[in-house]
Amino acid sequence: MPSKRLYVFERAGVPKPLRPLVGGKANVDLIDRNWADILRVAATIGRRDHAVEPPSVPISGTGLSSGLMRLAHGHPREWRYNLSVPRSTTNELLLKAVTQPMRILTVEATEETAFSTERLRCKIMRDDVDDGALALIFAVAALSFHDARPRGSSDIDYLERDEWTPDDLARHLRFTGGTLRLDTDYVRGRMMKTSVTAWPSGIVEIQTINRHQMASRWVGTLMGKKHLRLVSDGTSPPRSRPSSSSEQP
Repeated sequence: MPSKRLYVFERAGVPKPLRPLVGGKANVDLIDRNWADILRVAATIGRRDHAVEPPSVPISGTGLSSGLMRLAHGHPREWRYNLSVPRSTTNELLLKAVTQPMRILTVEATEETAFSTERLRCKIMRDDVDDGALALIFAVAALSFHDARPRGSSDIDYLERDEWTPDDLARHLRFTGGTLRLDTDYVRGRMMKTSVTAWPSGIVEIQTINRHQMASRWVGTLMGKKHLRLVSDGTSPPRSRPSSSSEQP
């Protein structure tokens, strides 16, 4: 139909059969300015009933990490084919994040007495980018929010039993320069200081400030790695590691 037109970022990449449908170039600046509203509209459109309902995942308290671990270990990969971005519920975003293939590319970290940074780059499959990038961004932000605590006067707004929601995602997510980017500083009293950027190629970069090396832990959790620590059994004193100048806090 003549009224059906596609708006693209680059005309050169449009397949030949679709070129007659191209009506013009997408207005990136307009999309960027209205990205939060676009997400909210998309989240309310196209809700579909699935034959199998995804299991409930606790998103607050100590249950979050264990809930993600259960999904990572206990559900088949075919779950991911039942997910869609328009039905952006908390459970589906988390489920997509833990069931899609992902690998860590690089990790850079600095640790000083009163300052730390970490930059981690990972990669998801290009075929998963359309909905997987958003799911991964949401899951990392949920883990960051869960582990974050108040600092200084921010404890005025802090609630111990609180959770990261899709509305939080919409507020802090933007589309810029062809990437999806989430930036957080303090959110309801919690010092998150976490940013996540996703490229169309499947590269996802997580950067944190003063969160030590938590980004590696979050990605490890999403990939199904268990984080263990030695505890005393009550019959013998716990062993302590020898201190060294290179040991991180």
